Amino acid sequence: MRILFLGYSLDGVRAPHHHMAALWFARNGHEVLCVQWGRESVPEWALQDGRIRYELVPKGGPLAVPRYLAAVRRALKEFRPAVLYVQGAQQTPMALWFALGHGERTTIYHTQDFVGPGQHLFYETFERLMARNSDWVISNDPGRGRALASIFRLNRMTEVIRTALPRWWPVPERDEAYRQELIEKSGLRGAEQPRLIVAGGPYSPGRMSPELLDALARMPLNYRVIFSGGDENDREGRQCAEHARRIGLEGRILQLPELTFEELLKLYAASDIGVLLYPNSGIGHFHQAPGRLTEYLRCGLAVIASNFPGFELLTLKYQLGEVADPYSPVEIASRITRIGGVPDAEMAARRARLAHVASTDLAYEAQADAVLTRLTQPAPGIAKGRAVLVDG
Repeated sequence: MRILFLGYSLDGVRAPHHHMAALWFARNGHEVLCVQWGRESVPEWALQDGRIRYELVPKGGPLAVPRYLAAVRRALKEFRPAVLYVQGAQQTPMALWFALGHGERTTIYHTQDFVGPGQHLFYETFERLMARNSDWVISNDPGRGRALASIFRLNRMTEVIRTALPRWWPVPERDEAYRQELIEKSGLRGAEQPRLIVAGGPYSPGRMSPELLDALARMPLNYRVIFSGGDENDREGRQCAEHARRIGLEGRILQLPELTFEELLKLYAASDIGVLLYPNSGIGHFHQAPGRLTEYLRCGLAVIASNFPGFELLTLKYQLGEVADPYSPVEIASRITRIGGVPDAEMAARRARLAHVASTDLAYEAQADAVLTRLTQPAPGIAKGRAVLVDG
């Protein structure tokens, strides 16, 4: 089957999650053509040994949008896909016009970042129209999907494919030499049971970094926090350094520069605890489904997550770590020290178990195999058109 995939630019991309459906189709014998913004060559992992073809459209200037529309129109005419797969709200202002009135092909709209009404009105408008004019809509979390279906008045619940790494994605082994380097940079040389907490990105109030540092101040001295993607020369880095100085955390925080995705996984594999704290600031955060979850788990990290229903259910069901009130440094500190306060041998056994869970029940294929196979059957299940909820 031929799949035309309209997705995000791969220029400078770190995580592969937005491109995962295209990879799945190619690895399962389908012909895939990707039309997307870009100037650079695509990463090696995106080529899949030549099983995915790309048409990159330079972004910028008054002719960028006409060039993109022309490229999609040409692909539809010459490639003649059976499926138009639209990945993400940023594609909908242009992709919508190719979804309207084309009953001979199946249109799938897949969103991993539905944030709810009133936050991005422009994209919300086109995303609503795209969802209503697609044969199938996919979300990455049941709560997000239920909210999207209700708000957009779709006639059924979205399909759900968790944002996750596939089983085949290469993950580095724990590099003890690199871990020791991080320990020394963090001022923990010779410390008993050093515990490294990774934030999974730079210091950010939107990821509860101030609360995390306030929690760190309440933890034993063998705990350190590692941020990546910033330093003291940028605004977030200065905020982090100022906050640390204000509460007496000098030397207990390590800020690394921006890392490639492979380098991030290496960092995670050398650490002990992964942070997934988000504010309760909207549908997208309350029903959170970040790709970092399985990145952490594949690398053996237990997680500290916000105590929102989806996170809590997943964490308790699979014993992934602990949940806490993201606004409570006292509770965050208590839960993190509960994760890290066990012997090293128990930490090692937990790393192996979590990596196995991420490669089985929580792997991308665990949901994608069934959903994408069913949705790309020749006959779509329900006709396009404006749908009305019976409970709306």
